[in-house]
Amino acid sequence: MGNAVRLPENTYVDGFVRTTGFQLESSGTRGNASIVNHQHTITYGQSGTATAVTIPVHVVRGATATIRSFCAGTVVACTGPATVTVDLKINGDSALSAVITLDNGSVAYTPESGTISTSSLNVDDVLTIVVTASAGGSGVVGTGLFATVVLDEEYA
Repeated sequence: MGNAVRLPENTYVDGFVRTTGFQLESSGTRGNASIVNHQHTITYGQSGTATAVTIPVHVVRGATATIRSFCAGTVVACTGPATVTVDLKINGDSALSAVITLDNGSVAYTPESGTISTSSLNVDDVLTIVVTASAGGSGVVGTGLFATVVLDEEYA
C-alpha cells in the first residue's frame, strides 16, 4: 500500500480531500452504507404558467428522516393581484407554519424559504407539494414555478 499515513480520530478538513480510492470502515466492515445518512435535494418544476397541482415527490425509505429546508419561486413573477401558493405536506398535513406565497412582490429566480414547523419523518411518510394559483381577477400568474425540499434520511 505504499507509504500509508494514519490520521487520529476526529480529524476535520476545511477544504477538499482528493484521493484515487476511498474505503469507509466501521467496526471492520468496509464500505458499509448503513453508517452513512443520505441527503436528498428534490426539485419540482412547472414550465409555463403556474397551475394548481398536488404531487407526491418523495417516500421516506429510511427509518427516519429530517426536513432541512423548503423553498419555492418562479422564473417570471406574478403581476397585479395574482398569487401562487406552495405548501409542503407530510401524509396530507402541512410541514410549514404557513404556505409560501409568491406574488407581485416576489423576485424572479429568487427562492422564498418556508418555515418548517414539522421536520421529523418516519419510514413510508409521503412528502407532497401542493400548489394553488390565482390571477386574482386582473393579474398574471407567474411562470416557471420551482420548489425544492432538502432532507437528510437514514440508510434503509
